[in-house]
Amino acid sequence: MQSLIILTPEQLEELIKKTVNTELTKFLEKLQGTEHQLMTASEVATLYGLSRVTIYKMKKDGRLPFIYVNSRVRFRREAVMEILETRA
Repeated sequence: MQSLIILTPEQLEELIKKTVNTELTKFLEKLQGTEHQLMTASEVATLYGLSRVTIYKMKKDGRLPFIYVNSRVRFRREAVMEILETRA
């Protein structure tokens, strides 16, 4: 037999907020590991001694994979290392 739980709209909203916050926190903790760290174009350029223009050209022509985080371009550290270090 299943139970019926009755919540007010405010209680439901609070439950959803807590759940989303918990899941986002877990996700961000995973991203902060070295292999999943996200980098800006400036960070990638500095790390490899390249210009930001070069990094964006590599992004544009598909040689450097990227993701958008809140409409900003970010590069996964492990992908950058794999691609740029094999280039050297």
